Formats: sequence, C-alpha cells, structure tokens
Amino acid sequence: SNIKIFAFLLKNGNHNREFVVDVGANTGWYTALSGFFGYHVYSIDPQPMCSAQRFAMAYHNNYSDHVHVIQNGISDVPTEFRTGRICNPKWDVTAADPGNVSTTVKLDTLFDVRSGDAVLVKIDTEGSEHNVIRSM
Repeated sequence: SNIKIFAFLLKNGNHNREFVVDVGANTGWYTALSGFFGYHVYSIDPQPMCSAQRFAMAYHNNYSDHVHVIQNGISDVPTEFRTGRICNPKWDVTAADPGNVSTTVKLDTLFDVRSGDAVLVKIDTEGSEHNVIRSM
C-alpha cells in the first residue's frame, strides 16, 4: 500500500540531510508521519483551516520545529483560485463560505532545494498533479 511504501522510504532515509514535501497536505496525515520520523517537512495546502490543523498537530506532537506549514496553491502557471473555508473535500462545499482569492506559485519558489535532498514528494491536488510537477 502507499502508506507502507511511504513509511519504508522514511525509515530508510537520512532525516538529518533529507526532507519531505507534502503538496495537497489537507489535514496532514503524511506530514505527521514524516514529522514523527524526524524529517523536515514542507507541508503545503491552500485551505486556511487545513493549515491551522496541520500547525496545531505539529505543535501538540512536538515536531513543529521541523514542519513548515505553507498555505498556498502550487502550479507551473500563476492561477487565481478561491481557498474556501473547509478542510475536508467530502463536506458540502456549496454551502461553505467561498473564502479568499489566492494565486498559485511554483513549488521551487517556496524552499531552497540545495539545503538537502527530497526523500519524498507526495502530491495529491485533486487532478492538478501535472501542474505541480511542471512547477518543480
């Protein structure tokens, strides 16, 4: 399964030199797993409530010093979008507050890749994965 592969890579990597990028982090399950293994994590999702949940989870589980919660959308082409105010896509988005307008950025503008090697880049962006890959 995906979780077993993810855990295997983290367990056998070098958390002192490598980092994890979690694009489309949502509430941060993969961010949490990476944080528990001691990796620096770039946890990226545009939804404000998701960012708040990921930050609180990292803080309360004592790995906030190496988890970077980034609230933004990622794409190879700057695109405006509405963030909404919900975190779970299964909730009724038609009744949700439309949120703020934001603009996507390229992934490689958010951190210095020369600071180490990405042991893993997880991308789950609801059909926009190709835009994230092209932004690297």
